[in-house]
Amino acid sequence: MSDEALTKVLAALRAQPYRGRSELYRWLRANHRRLARRLAKDQTSWGVIAQELAAAGLKNTKGDPPSCDSVRRVWATVCRDVAEELASKARQARRKPPSRISPDWRPQVVPQPAAAPVTPTARVLTTDGTRTEAAQVGGRRGDEPMDFPTIDPSGATLAEGHVLYRGRPMLRRVAEQLAKLERQAREMDRFK
Repeated sequence: MSDEALTKVLAALRAQPYRGRSELYRWLRANHRRLARRLAKDQTSWGVIAQELAAAGLKNTKGDPPSCDSVRRVWATVCRDVAEELASKARQARRKPPSRISPDWRPQVVPQPAAAPVTPTARVLTTDGTRTEAAQVGGRRGDEPMDFPTIDPSGATLAEGHVLYRGRPMLRRVAEQLAKLERQAREMDRFK
């Protein structure tokens, strides 16, 4: 069968939905939602519905006007078919696509690098030849340990617990934290 012929056949099938069913079935199926709401609201008799459908020109499979019993039976068939279609769509929607990943797979946990060790104190030789205590922050990955002088550029000794960091006197703990943050920032910049 050529592509052109297949296209024509598929177009004909789309143009005539519910092929093999009566006009009555097709009409009830096309208007199922509105009719179901109306029937749920009112207690309309099937005889009245059959008369109105016959007046509209709808016929059963034999070409006769529909009777109240045939309308009731066809309506039950339409409701069953609509319910099956909705259930099928719900099953397909719930179906999970297959995955190539094993259900037992978990991402690999990468351990955080250890923080640089802080040595409490070290003796440092200052510019005027005297020895003084300074905190050392151990470097990582080739960084040299950082010493914090305890004597300011004018030669005066800083107060207890204070060091000189980037030319400014500050608490030793603050200087250690700033040095640590600077080291972490350099480490992050490496991976950009």
